Amino acid sequence: MTTESPMSSPPLTAPDHVGMREQDATFEKDGIEAPDAVEEAGSSKGKSGKRRVATGVCLGALATAVGVLAWRIKELAAENDELKSRNKELAAENGELKSMASELLVRLAELVTENEYLKSASGAGRTLNGHRGH
Repeated sequence: MTTESPMSSPPLTAPDHVGMREQDATFEKDGIEAPDAVEEAGSSKGKSGKRRVATGVCLGALATAVGVLAWRIKELAAENDELKSRNKELAAENGELKSMASELLVRLAELVTENEYLKSASGAGRTLNGHRGH
């Protein structure tokens, strides 16, 4: 494709390796490129710039992902600290409940022993005689 530039007299020619976007660039009536036209034909700066933009976008996305993950790690660490604190509280409560349970088992064993004694003939006789006032 051959076009005349308004600033210079030699015509611009697009080599065969230039992509379709550069070859199909539109020009207005007075020869000035339209805003959507690509860089000068034959330049490798366009492809290099695209790579830089793509690299920048990828690095930006990566930085965002790292930031989100760092925030999430911080949030999970705070939650972990809360859970550890709650675990200590529950462990202390569990120890108290185990102590209470062992006391209740001792008391139950005493009551079972007393009940067995009262069921026996000698225990029942003594208990009844004790209520009669002898």
